[in-house]
Amino acid sequence: MSRVFEPPCRITGPIGGGGTALVERAVTDRGEVWAVKRARPDAIDDVAVQAALRTEAALLARLSHPRIPRLRAIWTTRAGGFHLAMDLLAGTDLRARLRRGGSGPGDAAAVGRL
Repeated sequence: MSRVFEPPCRITGPIGGGGTALVERAVTDRGEVWAVKRARPDAIDDVAVQAALRTEAALLARLSHPRIPRLRAIWTTRAGGFHLAMDLLAGTDLRARLRRGGSGPGDAAAVGRL
């Protein structure tokens, strides 16, 4: 599904991350702005993390909705890490939104209905 090659974009800075993955801002030669997701350096050899990223890419490739980022590219680096690039959507992340507007179950459900 992926192949090793030079990334089709230039990483310009971090966006965020979680326990197993990092998300970075990237720009293509055509000026498109993408979010690139990859395993954290300490999880790059974790087979489950790499499989989860591949599964996420496969699911994104099948979805089409204005509020779901479109998959743009996938690749594997020589160091072995799987990367997936998607459109960078404007707005805040769910954690920031819930902190700003409350964190009760009703607030989370309201965000899910958007």
